[in-house]
Amino acid sequence: MSDEVHELAVDGVDRQARPFVIRVTGGIGSGKSTLCRGIEALGVLVFNADAAAKRLMTEDPNLREAIQSAFGTAAYRTDGSLDRAHVANIVFGDDDALKQLNSLVHPAVFAAFDAAIEKSRARSDRFLVYEAALLVDRPDAENPFDLTVVVDSTLLDRMERARKRDGVDLDTIESRIEKQPPRTAYLDVADYVVVNDGSISDLERKAAALFDSIERDFLAGKSSELD
Repeated sequence: MSDEVHELAVDGVDRQARPFVIRVTGGIGSGKSTLCRGIEALGVLVFNADAAAKRLMTEDPNLREAIQSAFGTAAYRTDGSLDRAHVANIVFGDDDALKQLNSLVHPAVFAAFDAAIEKSRARSDRFLVYEAALLVDRPDAENPFDLTVVVDSTLLDRMERARKRDGVDLDTIESRIEKQPPRTAYLDVADYVVVNDGSISDLERKAAALFDSIERDFLAGKSSELD
């Protein structure tokens, strides 16, 4: 196995009822979206939780109503789009408000993911990937993830990538990182760690090595640990 993809533990899972569900996560600027592009190139369906949240906050009428009830009608513009700046100003620095927003959005995202699982099941897909920045537990249901892949990178590299991507200063990126779980929280839940220490094309190519490892160990139905 390549030293670029570190396998921590993989259990054989009975997937007769549904596809093998893989969570891909990592902190801001780690490169999880780039890895997921490489996964999509392999023909695997990727559900992007962040994109789903943005869509649902505009398109889901029940979620819209709940957000307006919690944060005021000014949370939405006259054209019906979410006023992200308004909502961000409310939740920035207010942990209770942020928790309230997440308590509204996360269940809607998981409901959409449940629907994606059903569609994937109907197509007899072997794998389905859930891409998300946050580590969110599901108190209302059984954990749907068969394993978790964490994309890891140095703090300086993460900050520089995020700065270039978002066009903001490093202080802003640092503030965002501080609001996310620490690196150890991601590594603690990882079954596989993909190290992002090269180019974009390098990381996209690592998707193939990752799925070679998952496929081999899934088919073998074994557990293992590597240094």
